[in-house]
Amino acid sequence: MSEQITSDEITLRQIILRLTDWYNYFKSKWVLILICSLIGACIGFIRAYVSKPIYTAELTFALEEKGTGSSYSGIASQLGIELGGTSGGGAFSGENNIELIKSRYIIEKALLSAVEIEGKRILLINRYLEYNKIREEWEKSRPDLASITFTENEDRAAFGIKKDSVLYSVYKSIKTVSLSVAKVEKKLSIISVKVKSPDELFAKYFTEVLVNAASNMYIESKTQKSKRNLDILEARLDSVKRQLDINIYGAASTKDQNINIIRAQGNVSFSKKQLNVQILTTMYGELIKNTEIAKYTLMREEPLIQIIDRPIFPLEKVKKGKLTGLIGGGFFGLFTSLLLLTFSRFRKMLMNGFLA
Repeated sequence: MSEQITSDEITLRQIILRLTDWYNYFKSKWVLILICSLIGACIGFIRAYVSKPIYTAELTFALEEKGTGSSYSGIASQLGIELGGTSGGGAFSGENNIELIKSRYIIEKALLSAVEIEGKRILLINRYLEYNKIREEWEKSRPDLASITFTENEDRAAFGIKKDSVLYSVYKSIKTVSLSVAKVEKKLSIISVKVKSPDELFAKYFTEVLVNAASNMYIESKTQKSKRNLDILEARLDSVKRQLDINIYGAASTKDQNINIIRAQGNVSFSKKQLNVQILTTMYGELIKNTEIAKYTLMREEPLIQIIDRPIFPLEKVKKGKLTGLIGGGFFGLFTSLLLLTFSRFRKMLMNGFLA
């Protein structure tokens, strides 16, 4: 028992001696530690001083999916048209809406959109390249990319490899660094979209254009079937209307030509045209009814996207404080100096051990 206590006392004593030794070692290097801490503090202060503020634009909106319409009979069924029923867009339901906003297609579509900034129309991707001074970097490192420009209404499918690579790199940067999309609360259907950028104008306009592009795609996916049915009905309605007008004028012309004819055969042509008018009138009435039903169905199926809060100038601004940079840089310099001194002493101890 006494041997165990003695062993413990020796071990504790060794620990205290070792800690004291390290303390004295670091104390002997206090000038170097102080210099490193001051250098770190200066670097932190300078970084905080020259760093640009980061602006955050936030837009919140709620999704409300409306109920689908019922199936209706009538002339639409003869044309193979289903009015109502389930709408498309199942891929964009629930949590998938968040991923839709962060998708490459939507972000690139927003980047290639033009907005009015300071009285001049400019593509958002050109604004991004401009305020990040990416073109200046290209002139030094990648001259082959410096001449690349993006223009409004340009065919996306005609982009070459270089343009695709530039657009993709900007998309990845925005998705991983600048963009944040999440529900305000898990139980609610309110979605918050945040964009952080050192350019206040870009942050605001990109947020609005991004949500607008996602909303349009979402609504289109939800109403695609009903919209197609309505287009078919309206095209058929115009066709029947033209035929009805032709037959009405034809019947009137035939009647005028045969006004003095007493024989019944003379009225056969008029009777045929009159019958066509009656048939087409009935068809036209049914088409009008079913077109109105299709419009109502489309209106019921179109989801409501209610904007709750839009980004308004001035945006929330976060800039690293000079005092924070000074203290943070000082601690970083202190930690770095202690780490380097520790590594240096261990290295010497190992070298001495090997030499011994």
